[in-house]
Amino acid sequence: MDIVLTIEDVSKNFGGISAVKNLSIEVEKNKILSIIGPNGAGKTTVFNLLTGFYKPDKGRFRYGELDITGFPPHKVADIGIARTFQNIKIFPWMTALDNVLVARQLRERTGLFRSMFRTAGLIKKESSSADKAMEILKHFHIADKFDFQAKNLSYGDQRKLEMARALATEPKILLLDEPTAGMNSNESEECVRVIYNIKDKLGITIILIEHDMNIVMHVSDKVVVLDHGEKIAEGNPGDVQKDKAVIKAYLGEEFIAYAENQ
Repeated sequence: MDIVLTIEDVSKNFGGISAVKNLSIEVEKNKILSIIGPNGAGKTTVFNLLTGFYKPDKGRFRYGELDITGFPPHKVADIGIARTFQNIKIFPWMTALDNVLVARQLRERTGLFRSMFRTAGLIKKESSSADKAMEILKHFHIADKFDFQAKNLSYGDQRKLEMARALATEPKILLLDEPTAGMNSNESEECVRVIYNIKDKLGITIILIEHDMNIVMHVSDKVVVLDHGEKIAEGNPGDVQKDKAVIKAYLGEEFIAYAENQ
């Protein structure tokens, strides 16, 4: 088992309320781990802790052998961990292509001299970066809208653009926070195919927060269930969906019906 990320006994409180409590998870390389649970279970808080937006009250995060606990967001991105958000984070007045190019700057920093004097090396680098950005847009099937202002894209395409921006940073681990939220069924199916491709063709490890249990059960290698910040179940999708006590208590009767029909 090749563990790429370890969450060790992490806790976070807000005003006396436990958002995450004694959470430990091992994330395997080139696998899809889904974190599920009801609203307020602490799922997004885990992402915020991992990516440096919050600091844990106790516990630590290890990326390989590197302790990244308390790293600021830009440093987390530097080492190869990227994320999307529940609320879409894009530049609405920029084109789709420019949104991706901005994200690529993390990997293609340019010196002050070359930026000021537009050297041949910089021009060549910019051309290469634009080509790579277009390839990423093609990956998400929005390359034909490269010159659209992001605000004029459909909601589903804006979701894809946010994932494209995250992918443009060339991460080793990609955190997806409800990537199919607001998508219709066709868009969701296409998003699932993209997630598979990110893992299988690009070799990127994915941690997924997703409310659509059909998607979770089909794409996940492992599922972790949270409630009130605590891990109450962990295992492969088949084991989790058969745990009727957990499903009934924390995910509702609708999912019981789904599980029984599988």
